[in-house]
Amino acid sequence: MVRSELGEGENDYIVIVSNDSIMTPPYEINNAILKLLTAISEKIGAVNANYLNRPSPELRKQNRVKTIKASLEIEGNTLSEDQITAIIENKRVIGPEKDIIEVVNAIEVYEQLPKLNPGSLKSFLKAHQLLMKGLPQSSHPAVPIHEWVDEFNLVVHHTTLYQHW
Repeated sequence: MVRSELGEGENDYIVIVSNDSIMTPPYEINNAILKLLTAISEKIGAVNANYLNRPSPELRKQNRVKTIKASLEIEGNTLSEDQITAIIENKRVIGPEKDIIEVVNAIEVYEQLPKLNPGSLKSFLKAHQLLMKGLPQSSHPAVPIHEWVDEFNLVVHHTTLYQHW
């Protein structure tokens, strides 16, 4: 028997537990109930994953800005996080034209990521084409395809073709 009652303080409860009898639920746990319980738990997990535990849009935007800056900084891009944020927000930015074009292109690639296949040579070339759009030819010389195929351990038919972006 379990009994609870309000104690002397406003939030105090007295709980009395008796081990004299074992409480049995008013139902029998069977396979059907276990299947329903599992299905409900899966749905709760899906709701938590999709709606409750999402990072804020502002946090996702900050992460995108930091990722773009870090990726392009390796290539010598000089734009700051504030300038990259301004470009994302379609605001005017003062800076080297090449750097601005690189940021605009990187934003385009990030928007296309859900459509790209990370294991596909075609997707890789598409992403590179987007990154190089509007940049002078000297910024991205022709590269023998087999060199980067070997570097990334991709399996393709051997070729000596050069890809001219």
